[in-house]
Amino acid sequence: MSYFNGGDKPATTGSIPAAVEVERPLPSSLAFSDAAKIGQAAKAALAQAQGAAAEDWVNVTTGSSGTIETVTLADPPGPANCRPFNTTVTSIGGVHEYSGALCEGGAGPRVRIDERRATDRS
Repeated sequence: MSYFNGGDKPATTGSIPAAVEVERPLPSSLAFSDAAKIGQAAKAALAQAQGAAAEDWVNVTTGSSGTIETVTLADPPGPANCRPFNTTVTSIGGVHEYSGALCEGGAGPRVRIDERRATDRS
């Protein structure tokens, strides 16, 4: 949120999180605004202390919510300065699992999200 403080420069507060660019295409089961919330939560998880971090998120617009389950800080970032994560999303369409990556670059952070592949747990 910005307002003018009587000078020629706006004063900025920290009440609005920085934008995270969402890469397309997205899984058909995931709303764009949910993907944006996932990106913001992944960025917040990365800003936490070293080690594995987790972050909850809620999208009041869609009613969806979830948790960024894994963001590993200890390992060096992967290709293109990306950090992988997993998330579970609860929405009106059910519960879905996704994998993704938060990538830092010159143009700012961006998030890529894909359906998580089912694994054989037998």
